[in-house]
Amino acid sequence: MRVALYLDEDALEEPGDLAGRLLRSQGHDVIPVVRTPDLRAPEDVGLSVHMGSPSLPSDPAAAAMVDPERQIMKDALGTGVPVLGICFGAQLLAEVLGGTTGPAAHPENGLMEVESHHELCPPGPWAQHHQHAFTVPERAVELGRSSAGPQGVLWDPPTGARALGWQFHPEVTSAVIRRWGCNSATWADLVDPVLEVLLDEKSGAAERSGRLMADGIAWLLR
Repeated sequence: MRVALYLDEDALEEPGDLAGRLLRSQGHDVIPVVRTPDLRAPEDVGLSVHMGSPSLPSDPAAAAMVDPERQIMKDALGTGVPVLGICFGAQLLAEVLGGTTGPAAHPENGLMEVESHHELCPPGPWAQHHQHAFTVPERAVELGRSSAGPQGVLWDPPTGARALGWQFHPEVTSAVIRRWGCNSATWADLVDPVLEVLLDEKSGAAERSGRLMADGIAWLLR
């Protein structure tokens, strides 16, 4: 299986987050793709993975970067290819399925609580880094919620491709958190306390993240 992994605009290196690591460990060919106005999907894609971005999917100013990815996601679902979206990817997925996107009730940064009783969206805290939100499309399932808005969306039609989106970031590693701290003034003071929790074996945060990533990908590909 070939896997297209869509990263944020400046992600040029081989993906090192939990999603990329897990897919490679399962024998998938992970292809990192940088968002550009002439973005095209590689051939033989078996899972389309859409990651974070500071853009709002519905912002006309971002259309040149977002529209090609939106079309790739539509094409994937239309041809039976499952889709995983995280943060911006979840927002774009909700929009493609008929929902809307816009400013969140408030930004979320750091480890934030998520309320849920669904196995594909366990209660938090989860790493968050966003200021936008989505509405859950008709016939889709809301997986979880926080005070900022929906935190997960699931699409499981009787026939065709499945899709799963998380507003939070179960894929983060310590390297990802440190990069956020370097690239975001908002995150500069959050790195150490977040890492303290993620790296503390007693907290179970890292184990919970790995398990959710594995469960989500297994659900999409079964």
